[in-house]
Amino acid sequence: MVGIISRLLPVAIYPLLQFFVLLAACQLPSVANDLATKEQAKVAGAIEITIREPIVLNNMTMAQVYRIRSDAVYRQKNLLADTYEPSDAIFGQCEDHKPWWGIWGMYVFREGLKAPEGPSKESMQILNPFRLIAAEANSVGMLNATRISEADMRNPKFPFLWQSGPVRFNPRTAAAAVTYNVSGFNENLKQWKDKLKVNAFVSGFALIAYNARDFGYSYMYLDPQKSVNMRKWAVSHPIQITQMLHCGGSCGVPGGCNNMSPFTRELDDNKFTQLPARAFIKLWKSEPDSVRQEADFTYVIDFR
Repeated sequence: MVGIISRLLPVAIYPLLQFFVLLAACQLPSVANDLATKEQAKVAGAIEITIREPIVLNNMTMAQVYRIRSDAVYRQKNLLADTYEPSDAIFGQCEDHKPWWGIWGMYVFREGLKAPEGPSKESMQILNPFRLIAAEANSVGMLNATRISEADMRNPKFPFLWQSGPVRFNPRTAAAAVTYNVSGFNENLKQWKDKLKVNAFVSGFALIAYNARDFGYSYMYLDPQKSVNMRKWAVSHPIQITQMLHCGGSCGVPGGCNNMSPFTRELDDNKFTQLPARAFIKLWKSEPDSVRQEADFTYVIDFR
């Protein structure tokens, strides 16, 4: 279409035309899902939502993945304002019958034919929709693949990622909190030190926020005033959450794997300075005028 129109326009206008066509192509579908919070809350007090373990998603159809996701959401149907449907903005670029980046693949084997091995990493978000934002340790590259056996990988205590406790969710106050046992993870590392490339504790982490986006919270900000022992963001304005799932080639498998994208510096490069620490995050459905504006939802991540 661009080529046809360009032949009818002056050359100087063509780059501008390209810009607007690309801009239109990048517009993301709106998110219709909504949580029942504040005066719309259907639950009187706080509840605890247990975290479910990751599963293998390889070669499933997206209809199957959508069913798994929807079932996970409807386990807490009283938290919904209405019905739920997986957002096309989050899930629409995945493909049927594809492998997914696996936890073993990402943390042990890296790119290549073994990248999909183990439980699928994104199933941790898909199965735990009310953990609106997850903290994922930046521990890729820490393990020595030549020293790790299949028995090690199958051991539930093997230190791939930080584990969180249940989500403490309060619809009436539009707030939720979760705690990660980082100290326990670090103690566990000592028992597996012969399997590590680097004998060091991990303090850097990524914030995985597409669950929040799936429920309509498109903007977020790490509040330095209410956070504790947390490195400040370099920006002083809310950022738009663009994280989503797609089929991409980063796994190194021919034809690609379903995985998360894109890289967002403020989300992927976070760090606490010491333990205990707290990340206090403000969420908005629409872009606020400033970070001081009251949040539509607040989400707290504690690191112990």
